Amino acid sequence: MFTKKKIFKYIAIVILIKITAFGLFFMYSVESIKKEVVQKKLKINSIEVIQMPQVKALSKQEMQKQRENVVKWQLEEKMKSVYASTIKIYDKEKSKKENIKNIKANLQRYTQTNVFLASYYEKTLYGKNDYKDKDARTIVLEEIQKVRRRGGGFIVSSLDAKAQKRYILVKDLGVLELYIGINLIE
Repeated sequence: MFTKKKIFKYIAIVILIKITAFGLFFMYSVESIKKEVVQKKLKINSIEVIQMPQVKALSKQEMQKQRENVVKWQLEEKMKSVYASTIKIYDKEKSKKENIKNIKANLQRYTQTNVFLASYYEKTLYGKNDYKDKDARTIVLEEIQKVRRRGGGFIVSSLDAKAQKRYILVKDLGVLELYIGINLIE
């Protein structure tokens, strides 16, 4: 039968087999990981090679459009805070003059942004809003149309031959036939 020597011999053999199997498994797994890393690097490099000409092929118009989207988003974020604070100030109990005075005082807090307050009748009550673009278009009329028809919107105008653009976001206050706007020059 089994003697103590044989039992120890079998245990030693089993342990050696396990150690050998573990060593082989470890070596195999390390090699497979190395191969995976190399394959992924090759895939990444091939993707970069494929995508680089596509990135270079982006037209100026597409890049300009993406840029405009970023500017519009920035203007919308600024408009949210300006509009919310301005509409809170309006009080039905007060006279039109008092309301306009309070709204102007509120807009003075936004010195970092080019904020303006204007009426539907081409009168600017606060800020600068009476400009023309390089084609001598009066932008104020366009603003009024956007506000009356859609309640607000974006206007993009060219300033000069240097391709500078003015982005304007206008929004109807819904009271006193006034609208507010923010403009950004890029």
